[in-house]
Amino acid sequence: MPKLSQNFNNFSLRIKLLLCYSIIFTIIGVSGSIALYSIVKKIIEHDIEHDLKNLNNAIFKMVDTTTRASIQNYLYGISKGNLDIIQYHYDQYRMGKMTKAGAKKKAGEIMLSQRIGKTGYFFAWDISKAPGSVILAVHPKIQGEDVAAVDFVQKGAKLKNGYIEYEWKNPGEEIKRKKSMYLLYFKPWEWVIAASSYRDEFYKLINMENLQKSILSIKTGDTGYPYILDSKGDVIIHPTLQGSNVYKAPDANGRMFIQEICALKNGKMTYTWANPGENRPREKLIVFNYIQEFDWIIASSCYMEEYLQPLHGLQRMFLGLTLTFILLLFLTTFWLSSYLTRPLNKLMKNFNAGAKGAFSVRTDITSKDEIGKLGCYFNKFMQNFEEYNSKLMQSEKKYRSIFENSIEGIFQIDSMGKLISANPSLATIMGYESPVELLSAVPVLDDVYVDPKKYRELLKKLNHQNRVRDFEVQLYKKNRSIIWVSLNIRTVTGKEGKPGINEGSLMDITQRHLTQQIMVHTEKMLSLGGLAAGMAHEINNPLAGMMQNAQVIHNRLTKNMPANDKIAKKIGTSMTIIKKFMEERNILHHLENINEAGIRAATVIKNVLSFAKKSDSNKNTQYLSHLIEKTLKLAQNDYDLKKRYDFKQIKITRDYDPDLPFVFCNGSKIQQVFFNIFKNAADAMHEGNLHHEKPILILRLLKDENMARIEIEDNGPGMDKETCKRIFEPFFTTKEVDKGTGLGLSVSYYIIVEDHKGEMSVESSPGKGTCFIIKLPLGQQVS
Repeated sequence: MPKLSQNFNNFSLRIKLLLCYSIIFTIIGVSGSIALYSIVKKIIEHDIEHDLKNLNNAIFKMVDTTTRASIQNYLYGISKGNLDIIQYHYDQYRMGKMTKAGAKKKAGEIMLSQRIGKTGYFFAWDISKAPGSVILAVHPKIQGEDVAAVDFVQKGAKLKNGYIEYEWKNPGEEIKRKKSMYLLYFKPWEWVIAASSYRDEFYKLINMENLQKSILSIKTGDTGYPYILDSKGDVIIHPTLQGSNVYKAPDANGRMFIQEICALKNGKMTYTWANPGENRPREKLIVFNYIQEFDWIIASSCYMEEYLQPLHGLQRMFLGLTLTFILLLFLTTFWLSSYLTRPLNKLMKNFNAGAKGAFSVRTDITSKDEIGKLGCYFNKFMQNFEEYNSKLMQSEKKYRSIFENSIEGIFQIDSMGKLISANPSLATIMGYESPVELLSAVPVLDDVYVDPKKYRELLKKLNHQNRVRDFEVQLYKKNRSIIWVSLNIRTVTGKEGKPGINEGSLMDITQRHLTQQIMVHTEKMLSLGGLAAGMAHEINNPLAGMMQNAQVIHNRLTKNMPANDKIAKKIGTSMTIIKKFMEERNILHHLENINEAGIRAATVIKNVLSFAKKSDSNKNTQYLSHLIEKTLKLAQNDYDLKKRYDFKQIKITRDYDPDLPFVFCNGSKIQQVFFNIFKNAADAMHEGNLHHEKPILILRLLKDENMARIEIEDNGPGMDKETCKRIFEPFFTTKEVDKGTGLGLSVSYYIIVEDHKGEMSVESSPGKGTCFIIKLPLGQQVS
């Protein structure tokens, strides 16, 4: 190799030019020929595949049309027979031989005695009151029911006569299947008679002979053909293999391609195959699609070489043109090289110097021909370039500083949606260490959109307006957490007015959205709290009267009072008899129930009144760890908890910051908040413990800037996002009616947010437990 290089260096410049240009253009010519050949080949292969797909679609439509026509004719025939039966019984009724009800009953019995296919049957709708009511006059299972709410029933009642297809599943079936139904209208009774069964049960109705002739008449290329088989490899239609099973048939290379087709059901592949009578196997392309209702696989195939034959002549033409081009290039280069090399060498040296950064270099002008003019142009170009480069460096420095230091994320994407540049702020917003990492991890910007519909909406607006401002959307960060951003983007027009790249900026507005949600929720809670408080005051007075009267009645019927004995004797009885009567009729128990219900209602009203109550009374310095421990003891001894489950069986895990300062709060109210959360957690872990896991309650106390942060986490069933949004609403509950009022967490929310100027939120997802987070101001009196 060194010797060859040395010999090349000893050649004259003319020979070097000749060799270099010849080699370069030979490579270009050959590469261009190969590339063009490959492109043409791919185009032909794409067209072949497209034609085969179209052929499959045509066959599919042919099968579907044949099937629909066969089913429709069959269902019409049997429906017409039942219509004649109904007409006969109607005539019997008209002649007085049967009652109307008897005629209808007999006709219905005959209809129900018939089956269509495996699971099909006849039924009839009474549409005399349609569309408001459509009664099943005849049906094997739900006769007499009103089915007006079903979509296809309304459609059939309106159509009266004709053919309908719809999807349905019988009881016990997991998926819906296509069902065919033919309708005939019997006007005297206003009945619509329907014959209905699943399409896949009509397989034997298809005229296979006509279908076979139609499909086998189709050819792809000279020797290619379509065929049909099922997923077990049984050949339904084929020029030579019909009726056989080819599931284990390999191609010429031993590949079990039939098994692959049966497994995939939809797709394409290439394999090697030889038709009967052929000496060698050839590459074959097959496109196949699945008809689920018949378990058929439609396959269209062709031999590639039959379509690629014209390429061989094109290949020879390319070779001839390439050789001719190389010969002409050799002669032209040899002639021109001696004339151009001398003045060009100097110019090349100057170009080389300029390329290395010597923008002040100039060339000497020794002639006025084209070479001399080229030298003049070179000098002018270098002068302009030197000035432009100076300005460009200044401009680039200025805008690079803006790009790199902007607090907004700035980006560019091409017309295909590929992210081509990003500044550090964008990388930081999206959770990446650098723009390089962002560009590598997110090649296409639409991958990070939480809702792909929003991305399509953005593109639509951009196509119409070329600029979109303040477009708010949710994006995924690197760790798949979700943020809200505000997008500004515009399209930079390229050459000839065509769209070029899109450039824009975005800001993280997640905190703003969270703040807006909190404000809306707080206003809603304030409104509901005021309304609930007013209602509670109105209810409290009659409730007190009811409870007092119930207590008075109970006392007069049970306590030994002289007035009671006197009145009893006066009316000819005694208090003993009256008490016995009350006990036997369980009246005293009912009075106790009234009183207990009144106490529960009074408790609810007391909780409701807590919404509107804002007071700093009874607030003092408290240590949260002491309040939590006191509340735990209350929960462990609470009767309501014990009668459903034992709170002591819950494992308590504590994680307290020993240096956490005190908070200024109403201790009893904060304990009420803790108690409500403990009760809900215990209830959720008891009711939702489907895997018999030991219930665990994790309690955390820590400092969060100037706030005390309390976290109460359980391992219960958790909640979905919609429940989390509504969990603090008054009267919202997921419990049964007799197990919860829906006020506990609402009251707790107001105690924390309104009375103590704190924060309260919840984090949960189904199957992953629930965590309530409370924040209270540290060591200061709340105004």
